Amino acid sequence: QELINGNQNSSTDGISGSENLTETYHYGISPYWRKEWGNIVESTLTYNFDEVIYSGSSGNDRHSNSIALNLDSGKAFSRYFWDFDYNYEDISYDFGDDTNSETYKVRVGYHYSRKLDFTFSTGYEDYSDSRDDGGTGWRTGIIWNPSTRTSLEAEAGHRFFGNTYLLDFKHRSRRLTWHFKYDDAITDSRDQIINNNSNRQINP
Repeated sequence: QELINGNQNSSTDGISGSENLTETYHYGISPYWRKEWGNIVESTLTYNFDEVIYSGSSGNDRHSNSIALNLDSGKAFSRYFWDFDYNYEDISYDFGDDTNSETYKVRVGYHYSRKLDFTFSTGYEDYSDSRDDGGTGWRTGIIWNPSTRTSLEAEAGHRFFGNTYLLDFKHRSRRLTWHFKYDDAITDSRDQIINNNSNRQINP
């Protein structure tokens, strides 16, 4: 269940305030192909189709076709590593203009020690919507794994909309798993519904 109007009250149990809630459905299919090119490159090619549907006319139904290509450095690279990501997505809406996005990203890294890596990434992104945003960007960061139970990844850089930061901390204790993540990213209500793992309500 998703909020229709974020400025009005609702109830998550659908009993009271149900006039401000809509049922949301999502399905998708994502076949992929993986291949190792010797010990130099590991590749993955993925096609994805998904659709988000709102009950009644309370939201804007949409379906998406996307393709992703990922190339990772193989086992021949020990001290250094690299990867390349390409993504293209076309989204069609029941109401309004269709949108598409295309992104390229290259990341290189250096294994400074068994516990510490340094990374640098750069790329280009283009979002063809009513604003037609896009541009080049870069990020530099570290990956620190002091133990098998703890990891920390931190990045800072610049994208077409301004400065951007990433902080991802994970720690697993005997009875608990702690995970804190902050990231500056491009998203919309459709992506939030698809990636909704905590029952958050999203304004459609």
